[in-house]
Amino acid sequence: MSDNVKIHISEPYDLDLTLYPSFNLAFFEKKGRIWIKVIGSHLGLKLSLKNRFLISNIDDAEAVLNYSGLWFNPSAYIEEVDKQFKNTILELIKSYSRLRLSINPYDKEAMFITIVLSQRTNFHINVVEWVKKIFSREKPDFSISRSYQLRRAQEAYNSCIEVLREDSLETYSDLWSLRKDLLSKCKNVGVKTADAYLLFTRRNATILAPVDIHFKRFMRYIFSVRKKIPQKNYCTRYSCYKCPFREKCATFWALESFGKLAGWIQTVAYVHDKLYCSKSKCGVCPLAKLCSKRSN
Repeated sequence: MSDNVKIHISEPYDLDLTLYPSFNLAFFEKKGRIWIKVIGSHLGLKLSLKNRFLISNIDDAEAVLNYSGLWFNPSAYIEEVDKQFKNTILELIKSYSRLRLSINPYDKEAMFITIVLSQRTNFHINVVEWVKKIFSREKPDFSISRSYQLRRAQEAYNSCIEVLREDSLETYSDLWSLRKDLLSKCKNVGVKTADAYLLFTRRNATILAPVDIHFKRFMRYIFSVRKKIPQKNYCTRYSCYKCPFREKCATFWALESFGKLAGWIQTVAYVHDKLYCSKSKCGVCPLAKLCSKRSN
């Protein structure tokens, strides 16, 4: 592999761990120690780690930083955190600083389909396989399975093409306008799906934490906080800052508490829950001393 881009890594970083929770994972295949992009833009892009360097075969440093997640360093945003949670977040960074945010601003329609497909199914088993088949042709092929997730994804995509193409052309003036259109114009799109799409397709959406079961459990165990999931009827009308429901809402709580670290913390929550909480591995959990469940 020719080294067109070679980025020195001076802090903890794990490419495999970074891709694991990202919807970008469905666009890559791993061969040996090399991750290869097999769908969409930058087809054939290769990413690998060697001697504290991230190496790629394309001459596009920005794209390499986006796909690898190295554009986002959680330590850079610690001052965004509410003082009451700062020590806890420092512990999270100590345990998970090697986990970054892998985003894809280049394949927004395909990312949208991938995220909608992930509703109520196993992402790493089903969605990754479906995405490879759906995009094996020039246009998305939703006939590759009879699963209802494929039908819902096709409905969502057909209703949302205009919004997605406007987003690809960067015609939206702000994040909240796009979020409202995703929720009001696209079928089968709830707040979690819209926020996941925003978080994983651009750099300026890390204030959004897609609220799922993993994040709610993490909120309870690590922060001893209970909030409600965001309500679509409010999200279609208001930004988080002006929403009448905001004081009860988990999304607003994360935004206010963590600022630009909110999306990263939600990603940590997903990974941590998958690796430890859901498997009851409390005995080897790196966050055991922070966990209210363990102390009870």
